Amino acid sequence: VEIPNEGVIKTEAYPLWPNHVNPCPYKSPENGDRLVYVEQGLPEDFDGLNVDGAFVLMDFNNRWYWKNVALFNGKGVIFLEPEDTIGTQAVQKVFSVPINFPRLYITGEAASLLKEKILKHGELKIWINSLMVWENVEVANIIAVIEGTDPNLMKEVAIIGAYYDSWSIVPQLSPGATDSMGISFLMEMARLLKLNPPKRTVWLVAFAGHYQALAGAREFIEDHFNELREKIKMMISLDLASDSDIVAAYATGVMYGYNRPRDLIQYYDGWMRQISAWLDEIESETKETAHFIDGVRWVRPPWIANSPPFEPFLKYFEAEVFTEACYGGGLVFVTTNAFRKYQYTPFDTFSRIKPENLRRQITILWPIIYNSV
Repeated sequence: VEIPNEGVIKTEAYPLWPNHVNPCPYKSPENGDRLVYVEQGLPEDFDGLNVDGAFVLMDFNNRWYWKNVALFNGKGVIFLEPEDTIGTQAVQKVFSVPINFPRLYITGEAASLLKEKILKHGELKIWINSLMVWENVEVANIIAVIEGTDPNLMKEVAIIGAYYDSWSIVPQLSPGATDSMGISFLMEMARLLKLNPPKRTVWLVAFAGHYQALAGAREFIEDHFNELREKIKMMISLDLASDSDIVAAYATGVMYGYNRPRDLIQYYDGWMRQISAWLDEIESETKETAHFIDGVRWVRPPWIANSPPFEPFLKYFEAEVFTEACYGGGLVFVTTNAFRKYQYTPFDTFSRIKPENLRRQITILWPIIYNSV
């Protein structure tokens, strides 16, 4: 960036998620590009500005108004890191049209300085060199086996799984603290099951490819399809967050369509009744209210069918692949009524986790899962 009367400053900029399949590689011409500032991107913000062929500096928290830059024939967008943000702001930056329209993100002092200088001078000259490329990589589902102890059940297998990848609208800045909670609990469960061996044999599975339409779970089920039901009796998956202490159990998500989802209830009725009884025992033992929602039968708490929990994003779960393949037997435990404020953003860091909410969920889930398998 050339600052009038001050010289040139250099800073790192991070590409946003590709426009559909287009990662938008770009290198400025030798004489540079123009950079102008549009705060929010509302149509009136463009009054008196010539954005034709220019890059536009914008505040990140502008919802989807950044698209107006493309409508006004801007060359691309540079987003300024905000002081705070939410996951919906990130999701609103997903673009499903593969146009060549570079979008970059700058952070920290560089973002503050650039905004200060452009407000002072009105327009700056910049040189951009951005190259993000797709790569085909091989990833693995990781399986740990804990042998069962009951002679009548040890040949049966129960799967407990969680995904181990994270996603951010800025791929290079993907701390994924929320994404890590399920897999962290799975690793802790490995320690606990080693100390307290289950009746059935348990496969603990760390799934890859969650954000590639459950690619890891789909491949796993395909590889073990002939063992389903006969050997593999159930599959439990985890999708946890910490901005709520309410856990819901679901048999299905949005990955597959079901014409008559309530027909599945008959395959879960006994299991869910048993879970409800365990919850009563957990409450008696811990002297804490178990904040749990039966999202299969919709009977716990009694009013839940008329006031279903809030889910800010469409949810899809590894266990629902098992449900689809076997018409039942898959169950996910997911943190619900959670806004998941920082998920999918560069702000989703460990420091923002709320440990007490996570503790209350784990206190419920460990005995439920252990008794289930």
